[in-house]
Amino acid sequence: PNFAAYYQMYREVANERKLLLIDHYANWMKILDKSEEQFLRYVPDSLHPNAEGSRQVITPEILKVMGIDTP
Repeated sequence: PNFAAYYQMYREVANERKLLLIDHYANWMKILDKSEEQFLRYVPDSLHPNAEGSRQVITPEILKVMGIDTP
């Protein structure tokens, strides 16, 4: 129910451990703001993305950060 705090926890841990964090929060919030139905299709339990959500949201962002172009 509190996405901001949930994601902030990960940011803090990554920062403390000097780890790269690919932060998907803004992408998920953009989808949720546009369409709760689409968000729940990608994240049925409101927290853990399914395979479709991973393909559509997570993987493209990881590839972008890695500098890999996608079609």
